[in-house]
Amino acid sequence: MYRSIQRVLLVLSLLTLMPLALGATLNEVFLRGVHEFRAGHYSIALQAFEQARQQGLDTSNLHYDLAGTLFRLQRYEAAAQEFRALLGIPGLDGLIHYNLALVALKEHRIPDARRELRLAETQSDSPQIADLAGKLLSTLEIIH
Repeated sequence: MYRSIQRVLLVLSLLTLMPLALGATLNEVFLRGVHEFRAGHYSIALQAFEQARQQGLDTSNLHYDLAGTLFRLQRYEAAAQEFRALLGIPGLDGLIHYNLALVALKEHRIPDARRELRLAETQSDSPQIADLAGKLLSTLEIIH
């Protein structure tokens, strides 16, 4: 039974990655990752994003989507590394600090989460992100 499941998963992985072997463009590979992420197939999305990176794609969208995928796969340290790679890009710092706060919370690092939320609240170009950061910070103050 276990071997059957392994074989099915292997075949599905190969079918998913077949466009990569057939010379799919970087954009197609990246969009495949986005599609798989939205479908909740995080491991397959990660494979596509990593393949796009190996083929030379190096964009803020790739880093962000890789980080989000790694976060969903509970690979928090790797997710944080990808998020940090985006710090300093105009307009993204607030969002990135908010996401780093979420990583810190998952790792039970409350002081780090507070620091990141304060940064998100003050550095965000987005009122929505600043508001979310402020609300989460207030909640943390109440429960911790």
